[in-house]
Amino acid sequence: MSDIKNNQLKIKILGNEFVVRQSFGGLILFEEMTGKTSTIITDSVSDASKLFYCFLKAGNRETFNYSYDEFINVLDETEVFEEFVEYLKSLAPANKKLTTKK
Repeated sequence: MSDIKNNQLKIKILGNEFVVRQSFGGLILFEEMTGKTSTIITDSVSDASKLFYCFLKAGNRETFNYSYDEFINVLDETEVFEEFVEYLKSLAPANKKLTTKK
């Protein structure tokens, strides 16, 4: 079960609680991992799973010790990916305002 408060998501993976939060650190990790800028993130499962991984990695540097491949295997066994998608949807209005400001 997830918990969205203060623009962050708390999730459990294999009994461990992690914080998912949109951050510059997570976006930078995404850009480094994919070679894409954060402004061209698509709605593909590949981009979403990598963004999820990067937000987790950036927000939990001391405790989130999964490789991307290990993380993908965990996703197959849980419902946290759907929770992350809902989290992204909750951020969409604020992100749209930021990208449309002149």
